[in-house]
Amino acid sequence: MSNVYGLDFLRSEHNLPSSEGDAAATTTTSATPAFRRSSSSSIAVIPDVSHKSDLEKQSDVLIFLRQHRSSGCLPPSVIYKSLGIDLSDGGVDSAVANMLANNPKVNVEEVPDPENP
Repeated sequence: MSNVYGLDFLRSEHNLPSSEGDAAATTTTSATPAFRRSSSSSIAVIPDVSHKSDLEKQSDVLIFLRQHRSSGCLPPSVIYKSLGIDLSDGGVDSAVANMLANNPKVNVEEVPDPENP
């Protein structure tokens, strides 16, 4: 199957139909992430990361923190709303929180919550 750009590693939706005329045989794969509703009354949609391993979750958090470096300290609630990874105390992903706490490039700080003293 020839490729629009002449590169073999691109996804199938970037491919031209082959010369045999089997355009219907080409399959397109969508990489849409699964989402779930949060249990709170808000209408926030949280990404479903139950299929990811702890290392993948740690990598996602590190990439997120790198992208938001200018924001300073980010609370676990912001990370949970954006990535679906629960880093709060006693949360589902406490193993990921421990891995991040042991990472020398990540500063973990206890910042008091001004709304809930």
